[in-house]
Amino acid sequence: MLWARLAARVLLLKAVFDIYFTSPIVDGVDRVEPAPWLARRVVLVVIDGLRADVLDIVAPDSRFCRQHRPVVPFFDFLAARGVRGISHTRVPTESRPGHVALMAGIYEDVSAVTRGWKANPVPFDTVANASRHVLALGSPDIIPMFARDLPHARFETYSADLQDFSGNTTVLDEWVLHRLQHLLGDEQVHAEISGPGAFVLLHLLAVDTVGHAARPCSSAYRAAVEHAAEVARQAYDLFNSAFPDNSTAFVLTSDHGMSHRGSHGGGDESETRTPLLAVGPGLAHQDALVSVNQGDLAPLLAVLLGTAPPVHSTGILPHAMLDLSEREIARRLVVNAQQMLALFRRKETLRRERDFLFSAYVPDSHPGHTVDMICQRAQNLFSIARHRHAINEAKECMHACLAGMQCYDRAHRPRLTAVVVLGYFGFMLLSSGNKKAQSATFRHGAIATTLCGIALAWLLLAQQSPWSYYLHYGFALVVWARLILFHDLSHILKVIATHVKALTVSLVTLSLLAISFSFRPAAPLALIAASLPHWPLIRTVFLPTAVLAALTLLPPGLDWRLTLPGLASWLVILALVFSSIVPFTSISYSPSPTLSSPPSFLPPLVIISTTMVVAFLSDTLILADQSQSLALATMCFILSLAPLFLLRYQQHNPHPADTTPASPPSNVQRLKANSSIDRAATRTRWLTLALLPAMLLLSVSFEAVAYCIICIAIDCIITALKRTQSLSSSSSTWPHDVTLALAVLAGTFTAFFALGNVSSISSFDVISVLRFGTVFAPAAMATLIVVKICIPIFAVLLHAARMPNENWFTFACLGCDALSLFFLFQVRDEGSWKDIGLSIASVAIVSLLHLLLLLFHHFSLWCLAAPAPRPHTL
Repeated sequence: MLWARLAARVLLLKAVFDIYFTSPIVDGVDRVEPAPWLARRVVLVVIDGLRADVLDIVAPDSRFCRQHRPVVPFFDFLAARGVRGISHTRVPTESRPGHVALMAGIYEDVSAVTRGWKANPVPFDTVANASRHVLALGSPDIIPMFARDLPHARFETYSADLQDFSGNTTVLDEWVLHRLQHLLGDEQVHAEISGPGAFVLLHLLAVDTVGHAARPCSSAYRAAVEHAAEVARQAYDLFNSAFPDNSTAFVLTSDHGMSHRGSHGGGDESETRTPLLAVGPGLAHQDALVSVNQGDLAPLLAVLLGTAPPVHSTGILPHAMLDLSEREIARRLVVNAQQMLALFRRKETLRRERDFLFSAYVPDSHPGHTVDMICQRAQNLFSIARHRHAINEAKECMHACLAGMQCYDRAHRPRLTAVVVLGYFGFMLLSSGNKKAQSATFRHGAIATTLCGIALAWLLLAQQSPWSYYLHYGFALVVWARLILFHDLSHILKVIATHVKALTVSLVTLSLLAISFSFRPAAPLALIAASLPHWPLIRTVFLPTAVLAALTLLPPGLDWRLTLPGLASWLVILALVFSSIVPFTSISYSPSPTLSSPPSFLPPLVIISTTMVVAFLSDTLILADQSQSLALATMCFILSLAPLFLLRYQQHNPHPADTTPASPPSNVQRLKANSSIDRAATRTRWLTLALLPAMLLLSVSFEAVAYCIICIAIDCIITALKRTQSLSSSSSTWPHDVTLALAVLAGTFTAFFALGNVSSISSFDVISVLRFGTVFAPAAMATLIVVKICIPIFAVLLHAARMPNENWFTFACLGCDALSLFFLFQVRDEGSWKDIGLSIASVAIVSLLHLLLLLFHHFSLWCLAAPAPRPHTL
C-alpha cells in the first residue's frame, strides 16, 4: 500500500500542473515581416535581484529600508534622459522565468522550472534568435540559456566558484565590466556590434547574491546596488565612446525583486516589482511613470532592433515608451498583432485537430467577428491612414488573441479536473474500505474494465494527449473498478455515520490546518482541536501549544546570529534538553537479557555543546564578510552526522542474548516488545537529540527552540494517549487512532510553520545553509534546506511510531488526502500574483508533506525497532 500511496500522491501533484499550468510553447508558428530598426544596437543590463524601491518613485517597505536606500546618481541620469517605470514580473519570481519573460515575452509554466535550469527544457524563440549579432556576458546559470546554440552569438561566463555568499561579490560585476572592455577593444567584435541588429546582454549578479546573504534592508545590499549602478554607468560610457553614432539603446531592469528576508519566488510586491530605465534612439523622454508587464519588454526590444516579436511572445508593445509618430507606432503595433495572431492560429489549429469537442473562440467584445477579422480591420485602418483607430484596433486584436489562447489552453481543464478528483476520491475510499468476498460478477467486471481502458486509450491517442493523461484516466478507472468489485461501500458509509463526533473533530482540525497556510498560528491551535475528545490532553499540550503559537506570530526571516536573542535561544535549548532527559534516565528497565541496555545521553549532549561553539565561530567569519573555512564547514558536517553514527553503532552492538528466537522478529514486533517497557520512548528521545545538532547548524533564529518544543508537545500527547488507551475498558482503539492521526497532522504542519516557514516559494532562503559552505551550489543548498524542513517532521513521526497500533496512519493519510483535494480547487491562475503564488505553494506543500509522512513513517518504524538479539558464540 505504501507504493500505491506514493504513486497516487505524485500523480496528484502532477495533475495540478496538467490542469492549471500548460506550456504556452507550440511548434510551427510563422514569423511576420518586421518594421525598420530604431537603434543599431540594443544593450540590455539585468541587475539580478534589484528591488523597485531603489528608485525614488517607489516607497520602501520599512523605515529601516528607507534608511539604507541606495544613492544612485546614474539611475537619476537615465531617468532624466529617457523613460522610467516599473516592470511587473509573475510567479515564480526566479531568475530563469524572469529572463525568459524578458527575452522571449512568454511566462513559462511553473513546471518548466523543474525540467531544467542551465539548459532550456523546451525550445522557444527569443529576441537574440532574430538579431544579427549577440554578445552576452554574465552568470553561467543564465547566459548559456539564450546564447549557447546560436551561431551568431558570442558569450562568456565566469566560474561558478566566484559566486561566494560571504566573499567579495562585487568581483562578479567587475568581471563582466572587464570582459566588456576587452571585447569592445577587439576589432572583430567591434565591427559586429557596430552594425544594425546587434544585441548585448549584461547580467550582473552581485546584488542578488548580497541580498540572499545580508537581506535587502542592509548596508551591504545598498553598497552592492551602488556598485552595480557604477558598473552599468561605465558600460554605458563604454558604448557611447566606442560607438559615437548615438544609435545605442540602453535598457536597465531586473529579472525579479527580493523580499525583506532575502528570498524570492513568491508573489509579494517586493518580489514582483522591478525597476525599468530606458534611454536611446526611438525611446521617449518623459517624466511620467510607465507601468508594464515584464513580458511586454520583449516586443520593445524587438522593435528597437528592427525584428518581429518572438514567435511565442504574448507581450504587448508598450508604445508609451516610444518617441515615434502616430503612424510609426500604429505600424509596429500592427506587426505585434500579426505575430500574436499567427500564434493564436497555430493553437487553434492544434486544438481543432486534437479535441473532439472543439468549439471555435468568438471574442466577447466583438460578437459575430473572429479574431482574424479584427486583425484584418486593424491592417485596413492603417492602410487608409487612420492611425489612431488602427492603434486601438491592433490592441483589441492582441487582447482577443490572448483571451482566445487562454480559452484553448483551458479547454481540457473541466474534464481533467473531474477525472482527477474522481480517481483520488475513489482512492480515499479504497484505502479505508473493507474487502468483500469475490462474487460471480468479478469476471464480467474485469472484462468491462478492460474494454473501458482500451476505449479510453484510443480516445487519448486520437487526441494526441500527453502521457500523463493516460495515467490520470487509467488511475481513476482502476481505482473505481477495484472499489466496486472488491470493497463494501455500504460498510464505509455505516462507519462514518456511527462516528459523528470523531468526524466533527476531524473537520475542525483540518479546517484549522487549512487556515494555517494564511494564518500560521492556526497550526499549533490544531493540536488543541485534535485533543478535544480527551480533555486531559488539552491540559498537557496547552503550554507547549501556546509557546508554538507565539513563535509563529514572530515575523519570518529573523536573523539572530551573534545577537542576544540568539544566545538566549541556545540557553533555552540546553535547559529544555537537560530537563527533558532527566525522567528518562531514571526509567526502570526490564532485566530481560534479550533487550539491549538503554543508550547513553552523554555523547549527544557533548556534541550539542560542541555544535554551538562551532556555529558561533562560523557566524563570526560569515558576518565579517569572510569565506567559511573548510575546517569549520567539515566540522559542521561531522557534527550533524556523528550522533546518527553513534546510534547506528548502538543498534548493532547490543548486549548478547541468552536465547535466540526461531526467526528474526519484524520491526513492528520489536516495537511492540519495546513499548511494553517504554524503551521506544527512550530510543525516540535519543534520536531527537541526535537530530538536534543538524537543526542547530541550520537555524538562524528560533528554529531549534521550536524543534525542541514540538518534540516535547508530541511526546506528551503520545504518552498520554498510551496511558488512556491502556486504562480504557473498551477494546476499540478507533477514537484514540483518530486523535493520534489528527495530532500527527497538526504536529507535522506545526513543524513546518513554527520554524519560520510560510506558504510561499520564497519561504526558503540560503542564509540557513551558509555554515556548511558559502559558495553558490544550487543542488547542495537546496538539499540542506530540504533537510532542515524534514528534521522536525521526522521527529514528529518518530514519536507517533511508538504506538503499536498502526491504524492511525491510515486516518492521517486520509486527512492529508482531504486537504489535498481542498487545495486542488483553491489553485488560481488569475488575480494578484501573491494569491496565485500562495495557491500554488499551498497544494505543493500539502503534497510534499504527505510524501514525507509516507516515507518517514516506515523509516521511523525501522529506527525505533530494537535490533534482533544475537546468539552467544563459543
